[in-house]
Amino acid sequence: MYKKKIFPCELGLILAIIINSFSVSLISKSNFGITTLSSVPLVLSHIFTSISFGAWNFIVQSATILILISITRQFKIGYLLSFIIAIAFSAMLDISKFMMLSWPISFSFRVIYFVLGLLLLTIGASLFIKCKLPALPFDTFVRDMTEYLNVPIKRVKTTFDLICVAITLILSFSMLGYMDSVGIGTIIGAIVTGSITNSICNYLDKRYVFNLKFSFLKKLL
Repeated sequence: MYKKKIFPCELGLILAIIINSFSVSLISKSNFGITTLSSVPLVLSHIFTSISFGAWNFIVQSATILILISITRQFKIGYLLSFIIAIAFSAMLDISKFMMLSWPISFSFRVIYFVLGLLLLTIGASLFIKCKLPALPFDTFVRDMTEYLNVPIKRVKTTFDLICVAITLILSFSMLGYMDSVGIGTIIGAIVTGSITNSICNYLDKRYVFNLKFSFLKKLL
């Protein structure tokens, strides 16, 4: 048995933003396929080129929150703040991409980028889930749907990822005539991230208790 330590929820949120933005950049650098959750806005930006990838990201994430509200029939103030977090995430994403411009792109390095990025992505997603604070809309959807359906995280996460991949493939072949934005890395990510995220959450549950340092933030939950 482990004596559980206190883990500040606010720290978990900050770490999640940094880790996830870095991991998405790593996976993108590997060129094995974009992350499952980013595949839909990316393919839409290739179909409707007058709207940027960032704008489509915002549109898709907004739609995700609306779907969550319609299913659970619950609205939280934190859903509005999720979009502010998305802005911070986008800024960190640009910074991390700039840092990686000069990194080597040989096949062996690309494999390392992908494996490390995928692992970090699941850690960041787990922190988003466990911190219980407003998170990116995609992570908020997985967290709140898990609680609403009372099922394992891996089931909701894996289902959501596979739906995103399916939508991307349908849009790719129907609108572009070829597979776009999805690679072998996207498929691997869709299959394994749910299970890995679930395992990391269980690990965190055994060793840490996530508590808010600033009690006023409870109003946002």
